[in-house]
Amino acid sequence: MDSNATGPDVPRMGGHGGEGRAETGQAQRWGVILAGGDGTRLRPLTRRIAGDDRPKQFCPVIGRETLLGQTRRPAALAIAPERIVTVFTRSHERFYRPLLGAAPAAPPVIQPENRGTAPAILYALLRLAAANPEAAVGIFPSDHYVSDGAVFMAHVAAAFDAVAGRRTPSRRRNPGPSHGSAASGRSRSRISLEASGPGAACGTAS
Repeated sequence: MDSNATGPDVPRMGGHGGEGRAETGQAQRWGVILAGGDGTRLRPLTRRIAGDDRPKQFCPVIGRETLLGQTRRPAALAIAPERIVTVFTRSHERFYRPLLGAAPAAPPVIQPENRGTAPAILYALLRLAAANPEAAVGIFPSDHYVSDGAVFMAHVAAAFDAVAGRRTPSRRRNPGPSHGSAASGRSRSRISLEASGPGAACGTAS
C-alpha cells in the first residue's frame, strides 16, 4: 500500500441521532465495505449486464441496484453513513469516482492495487485505529447478497453490543483464552473480532 492512498483521516465523532445508530458504550460503530476486488470470476456475466469490464460490485447483478449499493444501504441502518469507509482499488477509479460525494460517507481508502481480502481489511483497520482508537468495526464484503438487510443488520448491531461488553476495563486487563484477539507488542494494538452473521465481522481496533 502506498502512502498517498486516501484514508479515513477524520476526527472522532460524538453521538449520532437516528434510529438504530446508538453508540456501543465507549466504542463507536464504524463499518468497512470491501469493494476493491477485480471480479474476474463473474466477468462474463457482468460484461453481459453492463457492457464493459467493471467489477461485480459496480454492477446490478440482482435487481436494479449495484452490489455495492445493496451493501451500503443496509449498513447505514446500524452505522452512521459518515462512519462507513469503503475500500476501493485505484484501477477501478472510473467506476467508483462518480460515487464519491453522492451520499454522506467517510473518505474512502484507495488501494494502489488489489492484493486480496486480508490486506484490504488490515489497511482499513490501521487507518481507522490511527483516526479513532476506540472504534468498533464491522467488515462488509460488497459481493454478498443478503435478502433481508434489516434482519441481517439487527444481528450486526447485536455483535456491536457484544464487542462493547468485552471492552470493560476488567476484561481488557485480563483477556481470557477465548477472547479472540491478536496483539502487537510494539504498538500495543489489539483487534478483537465478533462474528455477526454471514458476510460480516465486527471487532475493535485499539
